[in-house]
Amino acid sequence: MDVISASELNKYLGYNGVSSRSNRHAMDRHGIVKLRKVRTEFRTEAVYALRNDADWVAAAPDALRAEIGGATDAMKGAALHDE
Repeated sequence: MDVISASELNKYLGYNGVSSRSNRHAMDRHGIVKLRKVRTEFRTEAVYALRNDADWVAAAPDALRAEIGGATDAMKGAALHDE
């Protein structure tokens, strides 16, 4: 699980989610990279790479959607807590 949507990431970050300066600073320190906006099932939203950002920067929107949709909530939570 390498990619997560902004709305899913907000669930794990808590207060103000990705819009908080302190959260963005922590994300930068941990290598979480904002990629681009893609159309998900319900809306267009930003997508973040948790790992392998060099691979995902050039990825097509369809590949990003497939990565987001193919992971369970447990997999997403585990990826955020992975060392």
